[in-house]
Amino acid sequence: MSHKSRFARRATGVVAAILFATWVLATSTTHANSTVPPAGAQPALVAPEAVGPLLSYQGRLVDPTTGSPKSGTCAMTFKLYDGATGGNTLWTETKNVVVANGLFNTLLGDTASLNLAAFDGRDLWLGVKVGDDLEAMPRILVAYAPYAFYASNSAKLGGQLPNTFAPATHNHAGEQITSGTVADARIAGTIARDAEIMPAVLAADGAGSTLDADLLDGQQAAAFAAASHKHLGEVWNLTPNSDGLVLEGAVGWANSLLRAFNHSSGPSIWGINDGGGNAVRGQGGGDSLGVYGQAENAAGVAGRSSGNDGVAGVSSA
Repeated sequence: MSHKSRFARRATGVVAAILFATWVLATSTTHANSTVPPAGAQPALVAPEAVGPLLSYQGRLVDPTTGSPKSGTCAMTFKLYDGATGGNTLWTETKNVVVANGLFNTLLGDTASLNLAAFDGRDLWLGVKVGDDLEAMPRILVAYAPYAFYASNSAKLGGQLPNTFAPATHNHAGEQITSGTVADARIAGTIARDAEIMPAVLAADGAGSTLDADLLDGQQAAAFAAASHKHLGEVWNLTPNSDGLVLEGAVGWANSLLRAFNHSSGPSIWGINDGGGNAVRGQGGGDSLGVYGQAENAAGVAGRSSGNDGVAGVSSA
């Protein structure tokens, strides 16, 4: 492949052609432009002192007017771009190159180390400028050498870049563990296990232990009545000379402090006293009644006594 370009500052110009490009390692201390080869011979490609990876480049210079090959030493500037036109300059090198019968060989990077970060798989273009001439156009696409196709995957594992893998030794935050079981040995000893919690609760359970989750003021639930409950058929054993059930309030004539309804034939209130006192006693003041009874088909108040009055009433009026 060759291309021609006219230059603004010279009457004659050059043509540059890239014949091959591949990576080589520099092992010699002899510079490529140190010896002018004999007429008709192609200059040898000799590696310079090792400075890192190098890119071999071969070109041909001719007079664009006559097509005659050029010979001599020429100052050349090489640049790598990320675009065929315009774009960014990623690397630059300027040096003297020996040309014999139009042909020259040089190693890119032997004067200014190549920018290896630019070789990340993207397309790169080489620009060549001879002396004060304008840079030859079009730029040259940097192509792969055959084994470079395989080498392009050398920085990957299974086709994946290194940043897709975690180091062999690494940690995970707790929120990243979403499934599976964590081995007991991996859990800090300061964290209680399920099997350790209940024995501790049972061993310390009791009043004042702060673990009485099933107690209220140290009492079991059976010690309390439900919020809604009734007392039926219970016997209250009272101490002598003490009040049993005391009802106190202020109610009008149509109301009563204690009212009992019986919808059968038995008494609504039945008082029994076998100790010499009154079975039922009522005391009223003013216009009120001490005991008042009302019945439909029986006595409103009935009394029975084996040795005294069945019903006794006292009035101070």
